[in-house]
Amino acid sequence: MLKNPQDRRAKRTALQIKETMFSFMQKKAIHQITVSEICKACQINRATFYDHYRDVFDLVQDMEQDMLLALQELMDTVSPEEAEATDVSRLFFAFLADHRDALNLLVASERSREFCAQLDDQLMPFFEKKIRQSYIIPEGMETQLRCTMEFVSTGYYRFFLNALTSSRRQIDVEAEICARLSDACLGLLFEKKTKAET
Repeated sequence: MLKNPQDRRAKRTALQIKETMFSFMQKKAIHQITVSEICKACQINRATFYDHYRDVFDLVQDMEQDMLLALQELMDTVSPEEAEATDVSRLFFAFLADHRDALNLLVASERSREFCAQLDDQLMPFFEKKIRQSYIIPEGMETQLRCTMEFVSTGYYRFFLNALTSSRRQIDVEAEICARLSDACLGLLFEKKTKAET
């Protein structure tokens, strides 16, 4: 990682390295990309690369962290207590559209399992908080809640993957459909809170 995050030159170099890595990832797998070719494309020496990253996998992990940070910043703007399900869904679909190219590469990379696990770790607590705010979860129904969350999140995940590979998606329409399907699934097991109860 950056030795001195405050160094503007170091930040510019790190950004250049990441952009170059993304361009290489469009053509081949991570393990086929070498530090030498990144340095040549960036017109930097190997020592400069190693000032920033241990190897190409460390570089990709930093790129993943950038994406997770951007997602966290988005989530910090949303209050699970106040936002409607459709609004939350629309926000995440818009995030996908804004970061489609980078996400597509990260999800398709050799590190996709690790990256998707990190996404789950970040998103699931947020969605659980939203569900508990909107629905009455009786004591002893934790297993049902977990299963429903896993079922719904798998559906969202499939929608997201499809959205990543196609630019001709109707984000607002699909966001509303996903939110309605989520509410329908949850409504089969849990009673929705009234406004006075939320």
